Amino acid sequence: MINNKIPFGGLTENLKKKKKPLKLDTYLAIARTFLANDSTLCSFTGVSLTMLGIGLGIINLAHFTWMMVIGWLLVLLCPTIFLLGGWKHYRLRTNLGCLIKAAEENPEDPEASKALQQHLSEAIAD
Repeated sequence: MINNKIPFGGLTENLKKKKKPLKLDTYLAIARTFLANDSTLCSFTGVSLTMLGIGLGIINLAHFTWMMVIGWLLVLLCPTIFLLGGWKHYRLRTNLGCLIKAAEENPEDPEASKALQQHLSEAIAD
C-alpha cells in the first residue's frame, strides 16, 4: 500500500520489504511530478489571493458602477480559482498514487509501467 506521507512513493518501504524497486528514472520523474503539482497548487493560491486583494481594492476605491462590478467579479471568482487549484492537486495526487501502486506491485508488467510513464508525461505537459 502506498503511503502519501512518504515522499517519492515509498521508495524506502520497498527496499525494506525486499521488493524489486522501479527504475531510478521513474522515481525521479515521480518526484518531479509531485513537486510540479505542489508548485501548481501554490500558483493557484497566489492567483486567488491576488484576485481577492485587487477586487477589494477596486471596491474600496470605486467611483463608478462599472468599477464596483469588476471588483465584485474578482472577489467572487477568487474562491472558484482556489477550489479549482485544490481539485486539480487532489486529482493528480490520487491518480498518480494508484498508478505507482500498480507499477510497484507488478514491476515486470509492461502495461502498468507504460501507464505510469504515460501519466507522468501527461502530468508534466499539463
